[in-house]
Order: sequence, then C-alpha cells, then structure tokens
Amino acid sequence: MSRRFFEGGIVANDYLKSRPNPPAPLVQRVIQYLQEHYEGELDTAIDVGCGSGQNTGLIAEYFNNVIGIDVSIAQVEAAIKENKSANVRFLVGSAENLTVDDKSAQLITSSTAAHWFNLPLFFAEGQRVLCKNGVLALYCNKLFKL
Repeated sequence: MSRRFFEGGIVANDYLKSRPNPPAPLVQRVIQYLQEHYEGELDTAIDVGCGSGQNTGLIAEYFNNVIGIDVSIAQVEAAIKENKSANVRFLVGSAENLTVDDKSAQLITSSTAAHWFNLPLFFAEGQRVLCKNGVLALYCNKLFKL
C-alpha cells in the first residue's frame, strides 16, 4: 500500500467500530462467480487491506484458509483480537508484495482499500498469486481510475 493511514491503535479501534461490512449478497455473488469459473476445492483466499477484518470474516466460511493482510500493525492486531474463525490468520504486509506462494489462492479480495494501493504492482502480485481461473474482486464505494 503506497499510503499509510489508519495505523495507530486509537485509529484502528475507531476503524473497527465505524467501517461498514460489505453486503452479504455481494460476497455471495463473488463466491458464486468464482465457483462458476474455478473447478476444485476452495482452499485459500486472501483479503488485502483487511483493516480490522470485517470482509476477511465474511469470506472465511467459504474457504479452508483465509489470510488477511494489512500494512498496519495496529489494524492487524485489531483483526486478530476480533477474529472468530479458526481458518483465518492475519499478516502485516503490503498489497504490492504479498508474502504467499505463487498460484496459491483461488480468491483475492479487497474491500474499500484498493484506492490506497499502487494498482499496477498489486495487479502483478494478483497474477502471481492467483491459481488458474482464480478471481480478484475489489469492492469500492466509488469509481476510481486504474
């Protein structure tokens, strides 16, 4: 992530209280789209710019393993504290340098965070990390130029 906001503990706590969850039908449609294009077990999903983990938790029910990644230590600490899913783990890291194996994920999501990313580098990481017919889904509140 090229800009570093929402990093302090107080800010992370406020973010946890005020960040809206993505609508469940949106998440369900992303999963449906993935299942229409990917044949196989849904093993790994990565939620980039996970913040305090709201979207990470929503996708957890569909995958064996879910990794939430955020540049902010305070955000990751808040996500770990709030996590209720045994199949979810959180890592400090950047959208442009995901610390996961090549072709290891079926889904990469980002909920209201992609506007902070260096998108060309993030998309290159997505190409590296996604398996064949994997899906990259960016949820945004407004359109922005790519």
